[in-house]
Amino acid sequence: MYSYFLASQVVHIRINLMEC
Repeated sequence: MYSYFLASQVVHIRINLMEC
């Protein structure tokens, strides 16, 4: 479950970088 949380954060960071 912890690894899933980390993966979710990575996805959010990548989306934010692409939007910039």
